[in-house]
Amino acid sequence: MRVNNIKALFFLLCALSTHSVMAVEGNETGFVQGVVQVLGQGGGLIAPEKVIVSVIPLDGQQLSTREHKDFTIRMRNKAYRPSHLVVQVDDPVAFPNQDRIKHNVFSSTSGNRFDLGSFKRGKRRSIAFKNPGLVKIYCNVHQKMFTYVHVMKIDRSQVTDKTGAYRIERLLPGRYQLDAWHVRGSVRRTILVKADGGVVVDIKIDGSQWTRRTRPKKSGVYPTEPQKSLREADWGSIQEAEEEDHDNYNLLDDDDEDDEDDEDDEDEDDEEDEADVIKPKGATKEADFEDF
Repeated sequence: MRVNNIKALFFLLCALSTHSVMAVEGNETGFVQGVVQVLGQGGGLIAPEKVIVSVIPLDGQQLSTREHKDFTIRMRNKAYRPSHLVVQVDDPVAFPNQDRIKHNVFSSTSGNRFDLGSFKRGKRRSIAFKNPGLVKIYCNVHQKMFTYVHVMKIDRSQVTDKTGAYRIERLLPGRYQLDAWHVRGSVRRTILVKADGGVVVDIKIDGSQWTRRTRPKKSGVYPTEPQKSLREADWGSIQEAEEEDHDNYNLLDDDDEDDEDDEDDEDEDDEEDEADVIKPKGATKEADFEDF
């Protein structure tokens, strides 16, 4: 009789535990939303797009995870597209080369350092990041190429659009660490999400003290000599071209691969691609690109 009572108690506890977990997961109705502003040099506002906003639980909230997704960062016209991306730990990220020339994909970011080597158009290589954090990715062949991948243990994030608006949903009640990262600066706050809804948090990032520098070498060391930086139009091209429908882009025929080695000798700092340059829009003439 005593053994039966123990078994009954055990199954009752298991049922209550399962019910509790399901209830917690079903109560992810909280959210945080707001608008991001970015101050440029001189104190004027610059375009608030491409700000990575994310939240991390501080009170042990067990947020539900999602299935792993496959992501793609294309290399086209000497640019990574998209230039900003948020993934979850172990999500595969593929780098297809859609240019006629070789590219080299690498990062010297601590905790997620990698080097996919150089490969031709029509080829792709992938990586799955193992540690949370911001990963700055470059091309060792073309210094104007960069992309940022924010890796999260549990994905609760968003990249802002041109309005600077963001909204992160599926949150449980409790305190969270809110981070907003832009190439010119970052903000960290502690926020409280209540059980009866969401919270509005507007963010202002001070990028007025931002200074430009070239990207690091593969070793992670920054060059001591200043190097040529992006033109304003180059950044505008990278930003606005991401709005194109990349799925309609057709890779060149493999029969043209023999021509690639000749094109690999192009001048790295060639700025004659005027056909691909799109002038930036916005209230400022500052070149808004990576501090490298």
